[in-house]
Amino acid sequence: MDITQIIVAIIGLMGVVITAVIIPWIRQKIGSEKFDRMMKITGVIVAAAEQMGAQGLLPKGLTKLDYALTQVQKALSDAGIKYNEDAVRSAIEAFVADINDRAYIASNMTGE
Repeated sequence: MDITQIIVAIIGLMGVVITAVIIPWIRQKIGSEKFDRMMKITGVIVAAAEQMGAQGLLPKGLTKLDYALTQVQKALSDAGIKYNEDAVRSAIEAFVADINDRAYIASNMTGE
């Protein structure tokens, strides 16, 4: 079996775990409406952190995760949404995994 097939299978499995376990767990912890707002805020900030990291624009000494975590927590606090740090971290990781899945699949697509 080709290593690429194994990696694609693992990435697919990660997507299933995130979709089936982590996202419902977060939604249950904070409620549906707050969950939707949290996910929108998190998605925008994670995309910004990824872009800033790629362009070398992150504040000195911060990783993309640190930047995203700080900014999401600030945005949620500003919006009056109480949050659990573990839930925020899980949401960030879910978005990053999704971004990485898409990038990996796109980079390995053939001309079919």
